[in-house]
Amino acid sequence: MKPALRIRVTRDEPHDAGTLGIVELDLPDDGAGWLPFGYCSEDVDRRLEVDPRMKVPGQTAIPTGTYAVRLYDSPKHGPDTPELVAVPGYQHVQIHSGNGARDTLGCLLFGLGRDIGAGIVTRSRPACAWIRSEIARVIQAGGTVTVEVRRAA
Repeated sequence: MKPALRIRVTRDEPHDAGTLGIVELDLPDDGAGWLPFGYCSEDVDRRLEVDPRMKVPGQTAIPTGTYAVRLYDSPKHGPDTPELVAVPGYQHVQIHSGNGARDTLGCLLFGLGRDIGAGIVTRSRPACAWIRSEIARVIQAGGTVTVEVRRAA
């Protein structure tokens, strides 16, 4: 059986400049279900799946949905950068390190901690290094990786 990795981002903390969320992982082969991983920082969630005209370039989070992930040789973030595929209205949506909305142009910034008051994720480099290696491992073994972006209930 080919390996798989599912990543789920649940947006739960909107703030003036962006949106924070919780990141969970599921390796369907291990049967453990969704496990906590860390946190995510994105631009402002303008609910683009309802009205794509609400997009403000460089200041808007991607629409909610589930996206396949591939590895991309990013000029800015280097080889084997995880990139979401076929995000409506966006190109090169990547998972990379950074702390807050000023560090992203629609991309997902992962961290191991977060500061809700400041609207940032923390310990982003180790979080991104690990997730990047895990995504690469699954894809290079012929498996699939998806990212689901949703809102908290």
